[in-house]
Amino acid sequence: MTSTPDERSEASVRAVRAALTSRTIAPIKGKGRCVFAGEDIKQGAVIDTNVALLFPHRQTEKLESPLQDYPFAWDDEFDCIPLGSLTLANHSEDPNAFLQRDLRELLIRLVAKR
Repeated sequence: MTSTPDERSEASVRAVRAALTSRTIAPIKGKGRCVFAGEDIKQGAVIDTNVALLFPHRQTEKLESPLQDYPFAWDDEFDCIPLGSLTLANHSEDPNAFLQRDLRELLIRLVAKR
């Protein structure tokens, strides 16, 4: 059975509300505000879901600090800036989570890797 756009939107809202209770935003000296897990998160769990604003690479390449730190690669043509706490997720070389793009709904999710 396929879901309707309204059902998909409601599911997205439920996912965002659930994610809001499982994370904390706090400052780190010398780094600014960061996102931390507020509880144990199982592998594969969606930590947070944000709406993605898409911009052509040619526009994001021109950004200067501090805005240059916020875009994530979306595809071969576009980058995205998430509207929500994912802009505060760090860019570790050994991350505890990965980004999952929802091309149809223009959402970006942070999913627990381990």
